[in-house]
Amino acid sequence: MACARNVVASRAAAGGFAGREIFRTQFRRRSITPEAIDDFLRELLGLSPDADLQAAFDSKRRILMIEEGERIYLRTVGGFQGACHLMHWIQRTALTTLWIIAMNDRAFQALCAGAQFSRVFSHRINAMSVSKIDLQNALLERHRLSGLRLEFAPLPMTDARISRIRNWLGLEESPQRLFFDSLYQQSGGVFRSAFELWLSSIERVEAETLKIRQPLEPAFAPLRGELQQEDLFTLLVIQEHGSLEYRELSEVLCEQVEVSRARIDRLAALGLLDKDPEHLGFRVRPEAHRFANAALRRVNLIEELE
Repeated sequence: MACARNVVASRAAAGGFAGREIFRTQFRRRSITPEAIDDFLRELLGLSPDADLQAAFDSKRRILMIEEGERIYLRTVGGFQGACHLMHWIQRTALTTLWIIAMNDRAFQALCAGAQFSRVFSHRINAMSVSKIDLQNALLERHRLSGLRLEFAPLPMTDARISRIRNWLGLEESPQRLFFDSLYQQSGGVFRSAFELWLSSIERVEAETLKIRQPLEPAFAPLRGELQQEDLFTLLVIQEHGSLEYRELSEVLCEQVEVSRARIDRLAALGLLDKDPEHLGFRVRPEAHRFANAALRRVNLIEELE
């Protein structure tokens, strides 16, 4: 089963698979060789470096939930060896192991084109088009564990008289609804981006109340004229791989490392990229995904409907 969003794994662990032996982890490093995949699987199963992996898989039934599937390939010649090796393991262990691999949809499309990745899975769950209410409920459910009350800041006042009239007529939306409308729009319905935007909107804790400011969308529109063709390809391949280091980008785009370094640093200075907090390399900022996708659609680098 290949999943488009890692939230599917979270729900599965708490639902139909509850009570069964489940191993859940993620690819923290880029694993693009057969050796790297074997090392990862041995570590996942708690085996010694020289242990027989096939015997370990045959010994018992288990469920493996592995996130960050974007990190099992590099879109270069020979960069799909790790993905192909993982596919072989999935096929050879199908009788004892249920595999759930979570990745973003761009990576899944690249893996299908480069390694026919979809042919080893019986199902694909596409969680990209999650509804706003599901996104809101997931964030609020996670917040309830803190025990803090929530207070959403209203939008900045432009004219107090207009605001009073709208409120009197019942046209004024609640700050919470405005917040989640904006959050959903900026994140594109992606749980991870929405959660990071949620965290960045936390202003302070005061008297057991979490103060939340409105996630106003950054003004990226003026940057449209700043982006060259190479910039757009850079945004695309970084989305496909989750994040990329300078050297990795240079390999994908077949250019010198210093050229890739200069372009990544420039896109970071423009506010479109930042350092991945959990992995090496740079990622597209959650706030910039909507702008980046629109820019890529305009030049037909991605499909109009995703």
